[in-house]
Amino acid sequence: MARRHIWVAATTAAGAAMVVAGWLIQGADYVPGFLLQIGSTLVLIVPIALLERRLTGTEQNTEALGRELREVGEQLGRTAEQVQQLGRLSLEDGFSQRDAALREAESRPGQQSVARALREAQTIGAVSAKGVRVAPEGHPDSLRFRPVAGSREGLDVRVESPDGAKVSDWQAWRPGEHDRKVCRRLDAAARTAGLEPQRLAALPVSSLIALVRLAVSRHSGEGRDLGAVVQAATAEWVVSDEGLYGRQLPYRIPRQVLERELAPAELDTYRARNTPLADPAGLATAVACARAAYRAEQLGPGSDPGATTSVSTAH
Repeated sequence: MARRHIWVAATTAAGAAMVVAGWLIQGADYVPGFLLQIGSTLVLIVPIALLERRLTGTEQNTEALGRELREVGEQLGRTAEQVQQLGRLSLEDGFSQRDAALREAESRPGQQSVARALREAQTIGAVSAKGVRVAPEGHPDSLRFRPVAGSREGLDVRVESPDGAKVSDWQAWRPGEHDRKVCRRLDAAARTAGLEPQRLAALPVSSLIALVRLAVSRHSGEGRDLGAVVQAATAEWVVSDEGLYGRQLPYRIPRQVLERELAPAELDTYRARNTPLADPAGLATAVACARAAYRAEQLGPGSDPGATTSVSTAH
């Protein structure tokens, strides 16, 4: 700063010395030109001063705007971090809640624990809203479980034929009710619907919860998502609302393909790709299972009244 002042003083003194020298050399004739230069300088001083003031104000506004933008950027960064943290907490809480519901259903397989586990899975779209289908061991027919809409504890069960062409009425599994009572009502409902008597000793709750756990874990990122799961078709295939999914391999057959007759060549495209199927013949069984599940969901009380899709019965 001191050196700058010295340069200003030296330049001013040099300019004054040049003016005096010009006066001494030229005499009185020097005065008009000198006055003209002074006048021109005075005329320019005001616009230059105003321009400098405007530029200074603009510079100050730019600096202030830059500071505000930096503050906004920092605030956005803090907000984004808080949103991410809340999202992580929400996901962790949701995962813990679903895992607790599944563990309770596994350890205490009663109506309330099963209904809660199904509802938690259905809320995140891991299982179908039309219900989860399970085939009891040693029985040809399947049982479809679904939470009752608008109820926290309601749970309905019904019997469906292997080909999905016949279904019984829904039977309510009431809170606190022993599953053997439900089995007796299901047996009577099956007879009424023209199905074979079930003679179930117990509901296949363990198989149901195992399938729900698989659906929830895959939907939560532990492996490839299986869509909204309906039924485990075979050891390699799972039926969902969207189609057939491979459990381990990245295979998927869309539902719209399954709901029409498949030519043998078209089905063969799913038998072997980069990695061949362990059980190619099981694909036909999985296709038949998916078609039966889709056909049955459109029948009887509780089915979608707007569903008009016709599922082919050809295999």
